[in-house]
Amino acid sequence: WGGGFYLSRDEGESWEENNMELGNTAVGSIVLARDGKVGGERIYVETSTDVFELSGEKTTWKSLGDGLAFWNGPQFQGFVLADGGPAVLYLGTEYGLFKKTLGESGWKKVEAMKEKRITALLYHPRSDVLYAGTLGSGGIFVSRDHGKSWSRSGEGLEKVWIRYLAANPSDPRIVYAATTGEGVLKSSDEGATWTKVNSGLNDLDVRTLVVDPQNPSVVFAGT
Repeated sequence: WGGGFYLSRDEGESWEENNMELGNTAVGSIVLARDGKVGGERIYVETSTDVFELSGEKTTWKSLGDGLAFWNGPQFQGFVLADGGPAVLYLGTEYGLFKKTLGESGWKKVEAMKEKRITALLYHPRSDVLYAGTLGSGGIFVSRDHGKSWSRSGEGLEKVWIRYLAANPSDPRIVYAATTGEGVLKSSDEGATWTKVNSGLNDLDVRTLVVDPQNPSVVFAGT
């Protein structure tokens, strides 16, 4: 199931474990949020069966799983914090998209994305746009109104497995999608259209992407 959560305070030279009250140590994603105060950071982790929060100087994790009910192994496929308005956690699952407004109890199912198998999520803070990638559920979807409504992005992606989504941090128009079978897709218009950018790629089963924040023309792909 994995070893849980580890923290380094010296640029990775050493690590300390913190799994106190972390009910599931199969950690899939980590999201960091700050409120501008010293010690004001909040850490959220997505595990295979729950979501947990570690806030401020506390050392004990708190479950945020109220309203989630998944017991069949790794069900969570995307996890982002959208803080352009009220801070909202979005969780992609095999059963659709769920959202939780921080400070409020429970999770709500996003009706516009129900029954879609979510495999990747992306939020761009500069454009305040949300992206959701799917497996056999319509390709890529975009929301420009804080998740209230979603529209299909691009053409011909309905059956493509979207493995990962990444964006140019300084230019929100540029978004990349890692896929199985189609390699890397790129959009230069916030998801309105997509083109394949696979020159030099020998394996079109691309599982992850990273855009260099200092030099966004550099993109790393993992297969």
